[in-house]
Amino acid sequence: MQLPLGDDPRTETLRQLQPRLIQRFGRIERAPRERRAPEWVLVQGVIGARTRSETSNAATDRLLAEYGSWEAVADAPLEALQAQLATQTYPNVAGERLKACLTDLVARRGAVDLSHL
Repeated sequence: MQLPLGDDPRTETLRQLQPRLIQRFGRIERAPRERRAPEWVLVQGVIGARTRSETSNAATDRLLAEYGSWEAVADAPLEALQAQLATQTYPNVAGERLKACLTDLVARRGAVDLSHL
């Protein structure tokens, strides 16, 4: 897969580096059932700063299980989100950023939907 990197002067370096990295480390291939939805990945990225991936993955799964949808997470009281994110390194910051991010997506798109990307 070639990413459109634009006119950045580092583009050629990246084009040469990508096949070398794949040759050295292999290509990560996930079965469709193992792939996460882009919205899940966004939430995990927002709450995962300075926290181990396993911990952030579990917290992301818990949020979705608890609230049932990302729109419901956006509507949740900030204090409740921060309590749910107690396992994160910075639960207060993670809660604030997550609520702001999801609320903005709902305001712009009517739902937490990244299908346009």
